Order: sequence, then C-alpha cells, then structure tokens
Amino acid sequence: MSERTRASTSPSLTAVPRDPFSRGQPSSGRPWSSHGGRTAGRVGLGFAFAVALLVASSVRAGTWSERRIDEALQGLKPGQVVLVEVGAEWCGPCQQLKNEVLDTPAGRELLGDDVGILVDFDSDYGQEVKRGYGVMVVPSLLVLHAEGYELGRVQGYRSKREWLDAVRDARSGRLGFDALARRAKSAPKDLELQVALAQARLFRGEDARAHAALDRVQAACPEPKPAYAALPAEASDRDKKAAAKARATCDAAAHAGRIQGRWLLRVREDEGAARALFHALVERFAGTPHHPGFLYWEASAMRDAGDRPGAVALLEGWVADQGESAEAVALLADFVVQMSYPASISEPIVQKLVAQAPSAEAYYLLSRVLASKGDTEGARLAAGRAVETEPQTALYQNHLKHLP
Repeated sequence: MSERTRASTSPSLTAVPRDPFSRGQPSSGRPWSSHGGRTAGRVGLGFAFAVALLVASSVRAGTWSERRIDEALQGLKPGQVVLVEVGAEWCGPCQQLKNEVLDTPAGRELLGDDVGILVDFDSDYGQEVKRGYGVMVVPSLLVLHAEGYELGRVQGYRSKREWLDAVRDARSGRLGFDALARRAKSAPKDLELQVALAQARLFRGEDARAHAALDRVQAACPEPKPAYAALPAEASDRDKKAAAKARATCDAAAHAGRIQGRWLLRVREDEGAARALFHALVERFAGTPHHPGFLYWEASAMRDAGDRPGAVALLEGWVADQGESAEAVALLADFVVQMSYPASISEPIVQKLVAQAPSAEAYYLLSRVLASKGDTEGARLAAGRAVETEPQTALYQNHLKHLP
C-alpha cells in the first residue's frame, strides 16, 4: 500500500455542523496566512474515502454526478441534503469505495431523494473544495444541509457496511461536534479522542484551539523511540501493559503531528511551514514505525515547494541508509510515480522494485510509468499482472480498464 494511500486510511469519526463557506479570517496565533474567502462547514470522521459532489438544479436526485456544490445547493428541495464525495484516481480506498458502493445499487439507495456529487481531488475545482472545506484525507464524504452547512463528514474507507453506517450517522447528526466535545471532556486521557476533537476544531475554523490541543497530545510523548523498543522475552505482564500504553500515547502523538502537517501542506498550502514541521517529526520519530511516513511527507512538501530533485535525493539517501530494502525502495517508487516524475527518473526505480520484490503494487506502478511514456502494450501487460495478483483490488481493476 502506498504511503499516500496509507496516510488516508486511519479511522476517526466526527461531525461538525457549520455554516457553509464561513471560515473567513483565520484564528489568531497561527504561523500561516488564511486563504480568506468563504469556506465550508466541516466534520472530522475516522475513515478515508473517495469523493462525491452534489448536483444542482438540473441534476436528478438519487444519482451521483460531477457538478459544483453551489449549483447543487441552489437546486435542493426542503429536506434534501447534498453528499459530496471527494476522491482521487491514485487513491486505493477511493477506487474500492467506487466499486463496492458508489457504482452499485447500494450507492443509489444511499442517496434516495438526495443529491450526490463526485469531486476529483486533483482537479482545479477539487483543490478549491480542498481549501474551502479543509479536506486533508481522501476519500472524504461531506454531508451538506440544504441551507449549506455541514452536517457531518466521513473520512476514509475500510468496508462497505462500516462506511454506509458512518454516512447514515453523519447524515442524521449523531456524529455532531457537541457530542464529540462531550465525549472528549468526559475522557481527557483518551488522546485519540482529543486528536479527533482537535481535528474537528480545524474544520470549524478554530485553528488556534485545535493546534494547542494537538501540541498537548504531542507533548505527551517526549521521546518516542523507547516506546517502540522490543521487550525482553521475560517481561512481566505489568511491563507489557506499560509498554502498550507508551506506544499508544506515541501513536496518538504521531497522529496529531500528521494532522498538523497535512493541514499546513494540503489546506493552507504553506510548503515551508509543512516541511519544517515534518522534518522535526522525522527527527523526533527516528527509529519508529512512523519515521518513513513522515519522511515521505517531508519530501512531498519539498516537491510542492518546487524542489523536485531535493525531494528525490532525500528519499534516496534514506533508501541507501536502509540497505536498499524492498520496503524502502517501494516507498521511493511510490513517491516518484505518485508525484509524476518523468519516466527517466521513475522507471529505473520501479523496475528495481519489480525485480527485487514483485507484487501487485509494483506492477501497478510500472504500468503507470509505461503508460506515461506511451508504451500502452507494456502498461496493459503490467496492469494485467497487478490484477492477476490481487483481483479484488479496485485500484488495479480501474487502472487497467481505463488504459487505451
């Protein structure tokens, strides 16, 4: 699974009713400037999913289509809501959601008399929606009231039933901000719950309070590396419980840092601040399972800032430090393909991965590289190998289907 996909699948559910496009000016105490404008209400839920935009006046209820949100809201009848699904072609969970729900009778049944919109995260309009609604994860489903405010949000996708249940809860308002705030207040030691509330505050435009809360969660794990150290075989049950608690604390701290960095990079589009934050996390979480992911995001910030050679060099240095392990090469291969580096750079890296550790993901990446250089036959062959290896993975199925 790619780092970008992996980063989009952590679960957390919250719904935040809010006025549409009401972010306005940022809260005080932020190291970045607001994009201004009017933004949408937000919710923070715990899964990551593909996109669905709402349709408007000329759009029929009960169907998913690609339209602007403002058009859809104008055409709503009393009692209707708009479901906006934001996703991306490269996002595995987005494609799985599409195949298992949106393109099936279950997707039409979910809409009923309501309107469903599909938004491509990478399109110009998708970037507008990203900034306006604070979309950090794909897929993300926004549930908008007829008056324009957000009733709830579902992030990510793990299974059909779980996702459908989460959407129904978001639509009903059972995942509202007030309910989340009460839960967090009653369980102050539940750090993941505090992170979920902080994320919901970001969606509501309460940036200063959100970042203060995320900073507190990070401070709970001052030295992450010892928390992930292997215990001796003779460790007592008490020691094992203490170690599990320390790991959970540091996992929550890493989650908090990741949210802050992605908010800076994806929503605020402040590449410099995002890189500085991710670099600090890279150093702090060195020697832990979170280190490669933070390194990937630091490279992403560098690439977005225009330092494409430096981003690759950063990851290549880490790959060398890892003895060019298959896992390290896979992360580098994913990065150069997902970030649209030319085939002259990406193909040797991906070919190395295929030779070193052939897998469905490796074949899929190779297919994308070959397609980018016009080798349709080779691309179809590689995509076919990916589908043969993992026939249930929608990302590979849909990629092969759309090749010339």
